[in-house]
Amino acid sequence: MTLHELAPGLSYWLAPHPEWEPGENWPERVPSFRFESPDGLVYVDPLAPPDEPPAWVLLTSPWHARDTARIVERQPGVKVWAPPRAHWKGASLASTKELPAGVEVLLPDGDPNEALFFLPEQRALITGDLFSGTGGRFHLFLDDQDRDSLFAWLPRSTSCRSTSC
Repeated sequence: MTLHELAPGLSYWLAPHPEWEPGENWPERVPSFRFESPDGLVYVDPLAPPDEPPAWVLLTSPWHARDTARIVERQPGVKVWAPPRAHWKGASLASTKELPAGVEVLLPDGDPNEALFFLPEQRALITGDLFSGTGGRFHLFLDDQDRDSLFAWLPRSTSCRSTSC
């Protein structure tokens, strides 16, 4: 596993997704992120993570829990944050309401399962499945979302430090 630095304190790695099949509309190797917060090391959507213990795991959606359960099992004190309105589809994972320092969350209207993380110091936005940049293009993936609510949210979205915004 190779870490690729995006900005000081922010890097990503790619790992093969275990459910990928030829013909999928997403790449076989998917990204996970590593962020150095003043509150400790943060992983976002971890799949095949490095062997260093994080203080936090942030999830952009419930299906991106990936190796989170294994991380929590290895390190019981790790805090996990997941979208507070997400539909977990049978999975159960304890989630905190707080976020680590240096991270702001955007919760799109029209899609309770998605969260986007803004890192102001790095000027970076980490997204899950809703937005993607592949092949030199920017994509918006819409499945079960309330499209009217989502499109109305886009131009007025602001970030916040808690889930009560």
